[in-house]
Amino acid sequence: MDEQADDREQTGSTPGAAGPDDDDRTDDSGDPEQADNLRASLIESAQARWVAALTDLGGRNTLLYYKDRRSGTLDLAAADPEALDRFLRTGSVRLTRLMRDVDARADAIRRMQVIHRKARELLEERGIRAGYVATGIARWDELFLEPAAPVLLRGLTITPTRARHDDFDLALDDDYEVNPVLLHKLASVFGAATEALADEPPDKIHEMLYVAAQAAEVPGFEILDRQVIGTFTYAKLPMVRDLQAAGELLADSDVVAAIAGDGQAQELLGADEAAGRDDPLPDSPEDDYSVLDADSSQRSAIDAVLSGRSLVIHGPPGTGKSQTIANLIAALVARGRKVMFVAEKRAAIDAVLSRLKGVNLGDMVLDIHDGTRDRLRIARDLGDALEQAQRTTEPDIDDLHRRLIDRQRRLSQHVAALN
Repeated sequence: MDEQADDREQTGSTPGAAGPDDDDRTDDSGDPEQADNLRASLIESAQARWVAALTDLGGRNTLLYYKDRRSGTLDLAAADPEALDRFLRTGSVRLTRLMRDVDARADAIRRMQVIHRKARELLEERGIRAGYVATGIARWDELFLEPAAPVLLRGLTITPTRARHDDFDLALDDDYEVNPVLLHKLASVFGAATEALADEPPDKIHEMLYVAAQAAEVPGFEILDRQVIGTFTYAKLPMVRDLQAAGELLADSDVVAAIAGDGQAQELLGADEAAGRDDPLPDSPEDDYSVLDADSSQRSAIDAVLSGRSLVIHGPPGTGKSQTIANLIAALVARGRKVMFVAEKRAAIDAVLSRLKGVNLGDMVLDIHDGTRDRLRIARDLGDALEQAQRTTEPDIDDLHRRLIDRQRRLSQHVAALN
């Protein structure tokens, strides 16, 4: 299920046996093999388009074309060497103690205010942690552009010490990370062997990167000894990697084939949708796991997904999309299904989580929006959920079902009388 910034949400479920056997698939000429080849070609072409749309290797990407700015970046060349060394070893420092020179300190505070504001905005709106200390800047010759790619990235948490934001506590993550966009650029454009570099220790990365770049004949490649603080994001790169590695998975999906333009897959899904309309789900309390109020249009969307159909839901703000998603998650989990809910903005995730927590279902959600940078919290939440599942007893719902059936009957009679 995917909730976009324009308040468009998509939910999909592809049944394991939704399509015909491969031997039954044919094109207009009646040749099954030709139909399979056409489907594979359409999916492969669509896969390439989607990867290209997600891949940003242009001049706007600060992980490839970093620029020192008047604000929003901080070069640590002006930092006190002893304080900087202690900061990198211990992982924490007060900004004003990092900069001993009065003018450099004032400039650093002004720059850090901008960096902190941008990092907080990305975290609150999109759930992305973007503050980093970058060590080493890789450069090479490129027509019309001047590459300047950070090599090692170390996550940075910036905390104002006072409401005036005139000083900051800086805290580094324990682990370094090799700039994944740099590795992707060198591999995809120059053919450099960078696959193993991401797992190498930090003190060997520069040397090994040099070797890989020289073997691939990257023109003018060098690494400048610099350390800078800024905001860097690469949220789309994991999706690029997933798409590139998912060829077989995409080829087996009728939904993907239909989106790619395969006519037979489109007809197949259309037939499934028509069949679903003729086979509504029962309304008995035993089969209804709605945990929040839902009107007829919301119930229709939920029933469509539960029947195995794929769909897109459009709706302006305030029409209950988050509530419908919460109901849908509860219904699918009650049926033993696993649900992944993703959203472009963190606020959309929080809206659904708050509704599930409001009906005491927050324990069934594993929030991994922050990814691997929050491993300890994810492990703790998973452990708490497993422990809660062991303690939970079977509820007595017979009386609740009787009262619900009675109210459904009375409401149906009321509607019938009005008609």
